[in-house]
Amino acid sequence: MGLRDEFYSWADESVQLPIAHLACLMRLKDVAVRIGLFGSLWTEPREYNRNVIAYGLFTTTEAGVRPMALEELEAIAAQAADAQMRLYRRFLAWDARRRIAYGAELYGNLLRVFGDLAGLGPGFHQRIRERFQESVDRHLEALLAGEPPLILRHIAETEGEIYSPIV
Repeated sequence: MGLRDEFYSWADESVQLPIAHLACLMRLKDVAVRIGLFGSLWTEPREYNRNVIAYGLFTTTEAGVRPMALEELEAIAAQAADAQMRLYRRFLAWDARRRIAYGAELYGNLLRVFGDLAGLGPGFHQRIRERFQESVDRHLEALLAGEPPLILRHIAETEGEIYSPIV
């Protein structure tokens, strides 16, 4: 998991953590694993806790990969919780225009990840920002003037079922 994603406009030193990456590696016995295009994980059996025979937490440094102690992770988790709360407070202050425009940045980041894997680099990051900003410029006023999308109204409901059954 990346902990220092600088693609977002709100990413600054106030939310940076002391490590850039964290990985939990597990060795499993008698478990089939599939990973989807966007990183979704499916396992068989679904509950595999009893099948874990070894695990470890690792991070990267300039010298390479190194193991992390649980005590070290506890301090980082506390820092992450503080940073998350600062971000939530910052996001709450955004007006509707900024929140809608941020959606383009959020979805653009999904493409950026694939560009990074393909070695396209910072030039690709800039093209993503420009293209998604063009989309914001074309659609923002209509989105502000119109009704909220149905999914947003559905999420705000507290009565009834949250999900529709799949038949």
